[in-house]
Amino acid sequence: VGPGENGQTPVVEVIEFADSNVKNLCVRNWDTDGDGQLSFQEAAAVTDLSDVFYNSDIDSFNELRYFTGLTEICSNAFLRSSLSEITLPEGLKSIGRSAFGYCRNLLEIVIPDSVTDIGKEAFRHCTTLYKVICHAVNPPKAGYDMFLDCDPELKIILLGQSLSAYTSALNWKKYQARFEGDFNVPIVFADDKVREICDQQMWDKDGDDKISYTEAAAVTDLGSAFSGSDITSFNELRYFTGLTSISESAFSNCESLEEIIIPEGVGSIGPDAFAFC
Repeated sequence: VGPGENGQTPVVEVIEFADSNVKNLCVRNWDTDGDGQLSFQEAAAVTDLSDVFYNSDIDSFNELRYFTGLTEICSNAFLRSSLSEITLPEGLKSIGRSAFGYCRNLLEIVIPDSVTDIGKEAFRHCTTLYKVICHAVNPPKAGYDMFLDCDPELKIILLGQSLSAYTSALNWKKYQARFEGDFNVPIVFADDKVREICDQQMWDKDGDDKISYTEAAAVTDLGSAFSGSDITSFNELRYFTGLTSISESAFSNCESLEEIIIPEGVGSIGPDAFAFC
């Protein structure tokens, strides 16, 4: 929400949905001010998807990442939908039983590191699902047959250092033939503005428009990259493990910054590092 011109009614930022069917369902269920749009604030206030998307004719729902009040994708939430792509919100804790069951067009999914529980048959009969990227170092508690009847070529991409943990984890180890360890797994930033700044700083060394855990760990100085920016959340800073200090004025005048996690290994915070936040 931003101030309107000349003190008029505040301007509310609305989400631009790629899929009109998704927009229609969201507006029908969560447009609390009745303006025919879904704002970022309205999305963030949603705590339960219920059966809104069950058996629905939707294709793309990457805007789910703005539903930051969600801690759970409930059982059957997207069961039998035509979903092909989706981005789960950071902060999500659990994925319910059959949440994505029979999503036969779903190609790839990234499971945030905040997820601690995945229900039974969560991705059952996702017959085109060929890649699952798990950001959690510690394997989430997993229900039986998570990936039953998925694409035979399905790959489960894990952070390199977590391979052994998944190989011995209940209901994960049966899929160990599909595990691939990769230190170049991309970080999913909760705040797109943070990702844009990281790109501008040329920290994306391989030019794939994503910042991997390896690329983040290679950063040793933030300089003034974020000073004066309008970022709101930077909990992913914890993956910048090459940092030993937060430089002078690094986040000064970041007036919208609400949360940040400083990485282990940082021994000093410079003068004015968070001034006027």
